[in-house]
Amino acid sequence: MCLIREERGEMNGFSMFRCVSVVCIATAISACTTCKPVYVSTAIPVPPALARPLLETSKLTETSSDGETARAYRVTVEQLIRYATSLEKIVETYDKLSKQK
Repeated sequence: MCLIREERGEMNGFSMFRCVSVVCIATAISACTTCKPVYVSTAIPVPPALARPLLETSKLTETSSDGETARAYRVTVEQLIRYATSLEKIVETYDKLSKQK
């Protein structure tokens, strides 16, 4: 349509702008329809069952001596460090899996 009007000399500035705009919009719309995301399914392993430790401090009573209390807190800190390390290893494993292609 635009080319026919241009050959006849009927095109003014606004008509030319409108034709160019229509062509640009049509091109943009047709280009967008070809850009579709590609989804890839991957097998995600089930996380290991990691039970929370029974902390040594939970075994303390009102009659526990100061030495028993100090030992229980030391053991509890070691238990929590081991538990946190196990959780960090699980997170690192999933992080590595997410970066694989």
